[in-house]
Amino acid sequence: MLRLLVALPADVDRAVVCPPQGRLAAAVAERGIDHLPIRGTSVSFRLHPRWTAVGVADLGRSVADLRGHVRRWGPDVLHANSTRAGLLAAPLGRPPAVLVQVHDIMPAGAVSAAVRHILARRADAVVGVVDAASRAFNAGLGAAPARTVNISIDQERFGRPRARPDEVRRSLGVPEDAPLLGEVAQITPWKGQIVAIETLARVRERHPDAHLVLVGDIAFAGPAPRYDNAAYLSLLHERVAELGLEGAVHFAGHRDDVPDVLAALDLFLLPSWRDAFGTAAAEAMACGTVPLVSGDGGVPEYVEDGVSGRVLPPRDPDAWGRAASELLDDAPRREEMARRAREVARRFTDEASAAGMMAAYRELAS
Repeated sequence: MLRLLVALPADVDRAVVCPPQGRLAAAVAERGIDHLPIRGTSVSFRLHPRWTAVGVADLGRSVADLRGHVRRWGPDVLHANSTRAGLLAAPLGRPPAVLVQVHDIMPAGAVSAAVRHILARRADAVVGVVDAASRAFNAGLGAAPARTVNISIDQERFGRPRARPDEVRRSLGVPEDAPLLGEVAQITPWKGQIVAIETLARVRERHPDAHLVLVGDIAFAGPAPRYDNAAYLSLLHERVAELGLEGAVHFAGHRDDVPDVLAALDLFLLPSWRDAFGTAAAEAMACGTVPLVSGDGGVPEYVEDGVSGRVLPPRDPDAWGRAASELLDDAPRREEMARRAREVARRFTDEASAAGMMAAYRELAS
């Protein structure tokens, strides 16, 4: 979203509505963009006897904050940058026109269906970040309101890693010549880190010196999120011990040098399910690292199996282990896939994303 804001034409006034604390507010201030503070909400698609009520109450207060900002700032278009943000905009009257951007493949269930029906009825436009997100939003609706505009990746940052691979590996505690697999994602079950760990166990049957690095930490904690992510992190450590992989799996947590880490990998793994854009896979491709991705979600829309990466069943570590071992055994094939992967990643520019969104904004503003 920050890259989109910067890439919009200079004559477009812009402001960001978000809570006053946190990295987003700081990044907005750093770029000199107007910041309009609201309280925010942790309301989740998972029903909870207590926290759903708390989240809905926060939602109501945030709607009141947003209504005041809209009245004073007077935008032509209100861009809700998630389905949750769309719920903040849904109760507002017109103007402004409301566009909801859908970053997720929304889950099945009564709450999700109710949210989609509300947004389809109240929003003036819905934009999915991949076709799979648009299709999931449109499922069961009388019309098909969502269309697709791909988001971008930071071409400058991920196209030109700064550090040497041997330096990065040394910082991770990985031998310089060891086969290295990696995943970059928040710690949560649907990102499939447990499959990545079990994949390493299969790979080490042919490549006993292979290592795995897991970059990322828990992004959503507490009772409101859909999954107990702290329990999942404990499960990952337990599985490493059960498989005898201590010393071969590296929990790197948050890293500020993600492009350098991606470039130091031999293979990137993303065994997620219902993942929409899968930003880290596109970023790995920009770094010239071959991705292995799940066939369940939107990532296969740009990763072509056997050409720019591999597309595999999301919960089948045997298949992932075979595919990874074959690529580790075949350096020329891996290099050709890496070349094709870079070509694909170059499509996801800030300019292309901004052009798609500007076309939607202009339709709404007119």
